[in-house]
Amino acid sequence: MYREFNPSYAFVLIEQGPLILITTHDDEEGDNVFPLTWSAALNFDSGEHNILISTGAWNHSYKTIEKTHRLTLNIPIYSQMRRAILCGSVSFSECPDKFEKFNLTKLPGHKNKAPIIKGCAGYIECELAKEYPQDSLLILNTLSVGLDTTNFRKPKIHAIGDGTFTIDGRIINGRDWMGDKVPDNTRNEEYEEFAKLPKVSRKLDS
Repeated sequence: MYREFNPSYAFVLIEQGPLILITTHDDEEGDNVFPLTWSAALNFDSGEHNILISTGAWNHSYKTIEKTHRLTLNIPIYSQMRRAILCGSVSFSECPDKFEKFNLTKLPGHKNKAPIIKGCAGYIECELAKEYPQDSLLILNTLSVGLDTTNFRKPKIHAIGDGTFTIDGRIINGRDWMGDKVPDNTRNEEYEEFAKLPKVSRKLDS
């Protein structure tokens, strides 16, 4: 089940560089989904101009993003890896309903018509803020963020680039070492309780 957080929390899903399933909606063509493996968090304290992704005209949904200025970023977990990768193996023209073909359950969006995918670590509903087509870069604003109460801490998928992938391993709590560099919006009881932060491991000290 997804729990909604302030849009500034988008970075807790993006900062780690996961494989993302982007969903779009076009009133004529309907819904589409495709994987994306390059993104970056641009700030920690705002939902404005806070996410950078790379995509371009080679992607069928790019024209939908340009047309609607809306897209939703879904962060799949390791158990969804095969389906997430297969979504990039066929284009919309070959398979107009990847959700059915790859058994991805759609949930209605809150701010976007693009669907949210059930069972991910979280989702980020976005609008297009700026576009740099010559560099295939899009800067996004965050409209809403949902973190899954069961799956948020489960391993995410990361592309190496040569057709192989990794998943997250052990989570290390380095907040004591970071001191006041820990983002302010993660230093509160609500987030700390939800995120189930592990104890600091003194065994890593050197």
